[in-house]
Amino acid sequence: MLNFYCFVLENQFQIPILFSVILLGNFLCSMKKFLVTTPIYYPNGYPHIGHAYSSFIADFYARYKRLLGYAVKFSTGNDENSQKIVQAADAEGKGTMVYLDEMALKWKEVRDHLQISYTDFVRTTQDNHKKLVQEMLQKSYDK
Repeated sequence: MLNFYCFVLENQFQIPILFSVILLGNFLCSMKKFLVTTPIYYPNGYPHIGHAYSSFIADFYARYKRLLGYAVKFSTGNDENSQKIVQAADAEGKGTMVYLDEMALKWKEVRDHLQISYTDFVRTTQDNHKKLVQEMLQKSYDK
């Protein structure tokens, strides 16, 4: 079963959203659910003020929607697929996955220290993420 998360526009219509991908069609969502997401950051280094800035904005919006009574799904995480990550791991003399596991912990610690109220921490190397991407691409290919 798909869960739809909605962005409310000024005209009070709601457009269904799933993991930041706009689903085509004229289906209007009547559920009071809302998805907010930060960019998924490259963890080839430590978080900095720019990462905090975008996370604070998303967190503010998530908290605001919760106050309005919405069920909020707040997704954040790390995009762990880049050449710079491999280079950073090599520079520290570590295997890529060992480096990514360490960096994911550090990135989560920073978000937790800043009291970012996320509900999901996505890592693009996780099996559930890979499965979802494969399913979405297959559905797109089949159409």
